[in-house]
Amino acid sequence: MTPDLSDWGAVTALQPIAGGARRSVWRGRLNGREIVAKSPALPEPSLCWQLRVETLARRAGFDTPGLLPTRSGALASAGWTVEPFLAGAPLSPTAIPPLLLVRFHAACAGVPRRPGRRARRLPGRWDRLAAPRRPAGPVGVIHGDLHAGNLLRRPSGRIALLDWEEARIGPRLLDLAACKPGLPRALAAQMRSELAACATSEPHHAKRLARALLARNWP
Repeated sequence: MTPDLSDWGAVTALQPIAGGARRSVWRGRLNGREIVAKSPALPEPSLCWQLRVETLARRAGFDTPGLLPTRSGALASAGWTVEPFLAGAPLSPTAIPPLLLVRFHAACAGVPRRPGRRARRLPGRWDRLAAPRRPAGPVGVIHGDLHAGNLLRRPSGRIALLDWEEARIGPRLLDLAACKPGLPRALAAQMRSELAACATSEPHHAKRLARALLARNWP
C-alpha cells in the first residue's frame, strides 16, 4: 500500500525500494528534492535522540541524512519517517578509517541511552548465544548496523552513514568490528548483536548466525 505522507506535503513519484525484512522503504520527491520514506517509525523521543546523534556524527566527519519534519514539526506521522535521499557509491565497511569512528564515538560521549530501547528477549538458547562471554570493551553510542548497504562514498569524497534505527548505547567494538572483521573478538560481538536484532524478524538468518557461533570457540 502506498504510504500516506500528506503531513509532509505533496510527495510525488513514490516507488517502493528494497528495505529488508524489518521495514518498508519508499523513494519519491518532495518540493523538488528526492526523499526516502521508512516504516515502521520509532517513537518521537527515540527519533529526537537519533537526530541528535546524527548531528554529532556529521561534526565528527561523516555525512548522514537526518530526518525531515512534517509541516507541524513532528519527526513521524502515520507510522512513517521521511529523510533526504543521499547519492553515492556503495562502500565496504573496511573502507572506513577507524579514526573516523573513534572521533564519532568520542563526539557522542555523555549522550544518554536511547529512549524506549530495551533488550530483546530471544527464544531458547539463542538468548545465551547473544550474550557476550566477556565484557566487549568501552561502551557508548554506536551506529550498530555498519554494512555495505548502509554506507556510501559521496561525490564529495565523504563517507555517509545511513539507517540509524539500530543506533544505541553499546560496546564500541561492534562498530570497530566492521572496519577490522578479522578480529575474532570483534566479529563475535558483531554476530551476537546481529543475532539479537534479527531473531524474531529474520529467523532463518538468525539460525545461520547461531550455528556459526556454536561452531566457533570465540571469547
